Amino acid sequence: MWDYIALSRLAIGSAPTQQALAEQMGYDKTRLIDVLDKLADAGLVQRRPDPQDRRARIVAITPSGRARHRAVRNDIRALERQLLEGLSDAEQRTLRTALTRLVHAPD
Repeated sequence: MWDYIALSRLAIGSAPTQQALAEQMGYDKTRLIDVLDKLADAGLVQRRPDPQDRRARIVAITPSGRARHRAVRNDIRALERQLLEGLSDAEQRTLRTALTRLVHAPD
């Protein structure tokens, strides 16, 4: 799941730093390193030193990462369609609205 979330954030645009990516994801920055290592080893992201701060790393998605993200996103959408096919369009909208509210509700 965290791999997909990282790729989703990076598909929007490069993260100025690994720390910024962790903040965007709402994920612990020390745990993100393992996720990024795995994605980098698979050729899905690349990290390079920030020219402004050599201690920081800029994270970017690779073309392979974009392709993997697109494929997984399409699989997720197909599964959603299958799971929700018994609901009307209005019911699907209501469910998505409720789920979005739950995700963004304060702790």
